[in-house]
Amino acid sequence: MSAVYASSAAWPTPVGALPWRFARPWCDGDLGEGLRWVLGRNCSISPRQLAGFYASVCAVSLLIALGFALHGAPVVLAFAGLELLVLGVLLLVYARHAGDADTLILRGGELDVEQTDGATSRLARFRAEWVSVEPALADESLI
Repeated sequence: MSAVYASSAAWPTPVGALPWRFARPWCDGDLGEGLRWVLGRNCSISPRQLAGFYASVCAVSLLIALGFALHGAPVVLAFAGLELLVLGVLLLVYARHAGDADTLILRGGELDVEQTDGATSRLARFRAEWVSVEPALADESLI
């Protein structure tokens, strides 16, 4: 068995492709052109689908609980309501943070890092030539 090493220099960059991985061209009329990376979650469900899912879970759960209540177990209806309330709160927390992302913009001699967490947003600016990105030690992270 043998190992083969191939450097990325062996393959030429396609015409029109950027030399930076996952970057997209970015232009702001006031601040100029640059590159933009958006590091966010891949949400598998849209807010409308999430609302539809919650409504269907509520309908099925309340229908089953109503059947039990009609057969002499009204406590089941109260517990079903409590369960649906907790599920609604958890889905609301999920929906609030579904759009969390980090955006990096490299333009000119600056690197802007914007972090969005729920309703809050923080912006940090760095001089691009002073910034280095290194993998953390022993936590198997990409960066």
